Amino acid sequence: MTRRPAARSVSPTVVFAGCYLLAGIAAVQVVAAVASYYAVPDAMRHYSDRAGDEAAGQLAAVGLVLLTTLSLLTALVYLILAPLAAGGANPAHVISWIMAGLTIVVCTVALVVGPYDAISWYRQLTLATTITTLTFAVTATVLLALPGARTYYRRLRQAMPRPMPDYRPYPGAYPMPYGHRAPGTQLPPQPLPPPGPPLPAPGPPVWRPQGVPPGPLAAPPAPPAQTTPPPEPPL
Repeated sequence: MTRRPAARSVSPTVVFAGCYLLAGIAAVQVVAAVASYYAVPDAMRHYSDRAGDEAAGQLAAVGLVLLTTLSLLTALVYLILAPLAAGGANPAHVISWIMAGLTIVVCTVALVVGPYDAISWYRQLTLATTITTLTFAVTATVLLALPGARTYYRRLRQAMPRPMPDYRPYPGAYPMPYGHRAPGTQLPPQPLPPPGPPLPAPGPPVWRPQGVPPGPLAAPPAPPAQTTPPPEPPL
């Protein structure tokens, strides 16, 4: 017997807004991935000419390919977390906090370091996507940490049905009462007792007087012996 799950309430406004911003981070990361992919030829040409070595351009191209892959993976993770967190999944809620924190750190480092600033159009587009991602991540983290969001996830976690414990005895865990055996177990074959002496044949029914208790009947008392008077002496 299991409990019937309670009806799931509609997510509050703060949870809906925070998850919407998580999906927005995914969309911005897709734009950043496309921009990194199209910036590969310009980066190869620019860094090869500046260093006078094609290896420098190839290294810059590898870095942009890695950035493209990282942006696509980040977008995929946020696309999975956003609907799950909006539906009340507490693990998705926790993972969203972790991902948002990592995103804030990466965006801050990108703004400070500023890779590939030599390509003007890519620098401007990267600056816009980084600031947008940073803003969305900070806002989503704050919204999902508000008391209303925590209460929403706590209420859904408490309303989840819990399985009832199984009270069936584990075979061999406890001794079974005499005459019972655990389900699924078989008794070992018992040897048959040796045959005893044959029973005597039943005799004829014995008449028992009324009021006599059961048991062997005593022999009837013998009649008193008749005594003859002694002979009279002769005259």
